[in-house]
Amino acid sequence: MKYRLLDFLQCPHCRGDLEVQPLNHTRTEYNSSELNDNNACPTYCKNPDQELIKNRETQSHCQKCYEHEITEGLLTCGCGKVYPIINGIPRFLPDSFDQHVDFTRKYYNEINKHDGALNNKDKEHFVRMFKKTQGTFGRQWKTWGHSERIYGFTDEEAKEWFLTDLTARDIDASYFKGKTVLEVGCGHGRFVKILNDLCDEYVAIDLGPSVELAREITRDRPKVHIIQANAMFPPLKEESFDYVWSHGVLHHTPSTKEAFQAVSKLPKKQTGRLYIWVYHKGGVVWEYGNQFVRSITSRLPAGLLRLISYSTVPLLYLIPAYNRRVNLSNMSWSECALSTHDWLAPKYQWHHSPEEVKGWFEEQGYGKIEQTSANGVGITGVRR
Repeated sequence: MKYRLLDFLQCPHCRGDLEVQPLNHTRTEYNSSELNDNNACPTYCKNPDQELIKNRETQSHCQKCYEHEITEGLLTCGCGKVYPIINGIPRFLPDSFDQHVDFTRKYYNEINKHDGALNNKDKEHFVRMFKKTQGTFGRQWKTWGHSERIYGFTDEEAKEWFLTDLTARDIDASYFKGKTVLEVGCGHGRFVKILNDLCDEYVAIDLGPSVELAREITRDRPKVHIIQANAMFPPLKEESFDYVWSHGVLHHTPSTKEAFQAVSKLPKKQTGRLYIWVYHKGGVVWEYGNQFVRSITSRLPAGLLRLISYSTVPLLYLIPAYNRRVNLSNMSWSECALSTHDWLAPKYQWHHSPEEVKGWFEEQGYGKIEQTSANGVGITGVRR
């Protein structure tokens, strides 16, 4: 974790500021060209070589700040919450210490100095509501995250698809120059790697263990920040980002609308943009049929479900995926199985109409609301 990230982070429990306690760190020297257009942190300068200076206006030492990487540490809040930094990734899930036993044992004495750090009362609720989703997509990206084509696209094709189908009509690649972008639900980090080349700084969050893969493929990029967190409780300050986007993620939460409401506060007022894509609501027969099938498949053991995902690939000719490229004419059998697994496995899968989602944007004070050309329900707007 770069010290720079502290200027974006806040406690997801009380929304308070966080303090960092580094326990291990590395330093990497970057060329000045890799850190061009540096912007001094608007709230605090947290460079490790100097004291915290509020409302710092100069850009001195910014390069050093990016070169320091906290590989292990603790983030603490005045409300009593403690969050670990493990493998350079800040972890904001209630069971993070339980899931990383080696880290917890190694730094037990430091962790135990904070009363209640290892007795998080939110763990039971998290396990009940989110643990299955975390496991489902963790296994999915572990299995298919290294495929050449994901959902029908190579990396270069995915970049073009993003710019033409997943953004507002008045946006092209030049829009992202100098911008700070947030991706909600980055999975294994494919778009992090692709889109970071377009913008100045890229922050990405995901619920699952695929953040490890996202971290690995972007490790050499100083202005990429990976966070493990819940989209419904993002550990990020409001009005911090120029562009926030989430594709095919929010409908896998307990409430798409509540997740949207949480994410909608993160773009900057007046200029910040938000884009989300969710499943389209079909007819009555389709909705009931889908619910019936998924009420069975989403409860199956992981190994059996994976086998079914492979065996049902030919059905893509009868029931096309949202991305029509996903079929055996364009992709391998294994690559197609990603899409069938993505449909059959998740615990939550909500469907919505364009009018419903546009209404959410209006309720949160967005203007210039429009539907993108992507199949499904892709809506974008500008925060007012």
